Amino acid sequence: MVIFFSGVTFNQVIKEVAESEEQVLFPTEISNEIDFLKTVRQNITKYGSVDVLILDESACKNTEDELIKALEMLRTMYDGMKIIVFAPYREDGDDFLTRCFQMGILNIINTDDFLEIREELRHCIREGKTLEELTMDEFKQYSDLFAEDVYTAIDLTTCCEGRTSYGGPTKASVLKQIELVKAKLG
Repeated sequence: MVIFFSGVTFNQVIKEVAESEEQVLFPTEISNEIDFLKTVRQNITKYGSVDVLILDESACKNTEDELIKALEMLRTMYDGMKIIVFAPYREDGDDFLTRCFQMGILNIINTDDFLEIREELRHCIREGKTLEELTMDEFKQYSDLFAEDVYTAIDLTTCCEGRTSYGGPTKASVLKQIELVKAKLG
């Protein structure tokens, strides 16, 4: 099942590709003023049956940080969901696109050419991969700076231990939370 959040400009091409790939469409939001973070917060429990989520970033009124937060929420709750970020007016190497890539979103389309959009969406829906599935040659297509240590950096344990915020999944954080709960319980 596919859900997409799109502006009026690109709605038809996104819908057309999803339908041509024989994907069932989840009710979608079409607007040039989408509050994606609010929508995700209010509806995150409803997305369990969604296989592919397509986000037209240009239709969102959110800041980059708010979009990243919403995408992180989705990635945390639904790790198997394929997320396609469509950012038609952003350039390669853009900070927002880099942050999406760093969180494991590999399906990023940044063109406003309708024919390219159609082909790239089809490819993303059919062939989307996780970071762990990429070969070194595929990493190198994104940047020559990638080396073999990328596989260590994207390892689940490494990623969890790197999330050091309060309540995060690191071993130290979990042990601290256990101590706090024990102290409250007496």
